Amino acid sequence: MTKKLNVLDENLSFESLLGGLSAELVNLSLETIDAAIESSLKKLAEFFDADRCHLGELLPDQAKVVVPYFYSRPGLNIPQTTAVGESYLPFVYEQIRENKLLAFYKSSELPKQASQDRTVIDKMGIKSSLVIPLKIDDEVRFALSLGTVVKHRQWSEETIRHIKIVANILAHVLQRKTMLKQINTEKEWSEAVMEGMPQLTYVMNLEGRLIRWNKNYQDLVRYSAEELKDKFPGDFLSDAHHKKVSEELQKIMEYGHLFA
Repeated sequence: MTKKLNVLDENLSFESLLGGLSAELVNLSLETIDAAIESSLKKLAEFFDADRCHLGELLPDQAKVVVPYFYSRPGLNIPQTTAVGESYLPFVYEQIRENKLLAFYKSSELPKQASQDRTVIDKMGIKSSLVIPLKIDDEVRFALSLGTVVKHRQWSEETIRHIKIVANILAHVLQRKTMLKQINTEKEWSEAVMEGMPQLTYVMNLEGRLIRWNKNYQDLVRYSAEELKDKFPGDFLSDAHHKKVSEELQKIMEYGHLFA
């Protein structure tokens, strides 16, 4: 009975942690993602009684796993692991690449082929560790690890299941970061192209309102960017010009291209 109550209490506590993290990690802007992830790693390590927590990304060419996110309990003098690959923790690296969960209570549980890893782990003072590969679109893209330094720790199936849930949320936040960076890059590129055009250039939304324009257009109409935002181009055209633009737009909508 006591064991069941302990499991229930743990599940309720985890649901509280999960709810808080989910609320903090939803719809983050590109500028706030890194800080939110670092805060989540701290909460994750504290909740699961770990001393260290890493979140890494497997590079597209799978050359290595880079580790940009790291949390360590205050007072622990162990350097951050910045990357894992064939020359550093090769067994851990292969486990991640092959989508194999790695968990050990003590390093002696590692197989013979992990001797190089075991030497590094023992030298760092790591007592227990859990490494979880994370998939996006059925492909391993990230990995999360928890480790202890002060004492050994067992990783129960229920604990691993809970950690996987949080880890997958963090993986999708990282995926969102990648997408937002790509969108920003494409936006900067398109804006540079537009600004470089010698013609008067502007872009409208489906309602016909202005959403983007180049400096030539703004210089012509002599309105500020704030004044132009969400306005109709016709608001700044003469009646004759407005009629011509309306006719051409009607042709585009009907035939799918502009007539010369």
